[in-house]
Amino acid sequence: MISPLAFGLILVSSISFIVYGLTCIFSVKMKEEFKRFGLAKFPELIGVLEIAGGIGLLIGLYFPFFLVLSTGGLTFLMFMALFFRMKAGDTFWQSSPATVFMILTGYLFVVAVNL
Repeated sequence: MISPLAFGLILVSSISFIVYGLTCIFSVKMKEEFKRFGLAKFPELIGVLEIAGGIGLLIGLYFPFFLVLSTGGLTFLMFMALFFRMKAGDTFWQSSPATVFMILTGYLFVVAVNL
């Protein structure tokens, strides 16, 4: 059974990843950021992965396998985001969203594995 804390974190994460994924796909400013990271060809792919992960978190509330899959994938995605931000020379503050979401989804991964 998912704790109320984990349930709330899953809802917040899901909404965040879906919104951010849509931003990756449709925002001109975000496409410029991806160029800065050396990932100019990938904003749509990353956006779709984030949307799929966010939806997977919601499905995972009912089917734990999807929670494991989604949290694991999103943790890896945020690890890579942090890597590319550091490579681009971003400050700690600029990298903090990726760091926070990597830790958050990593925590949810551990919760999901132990369900």
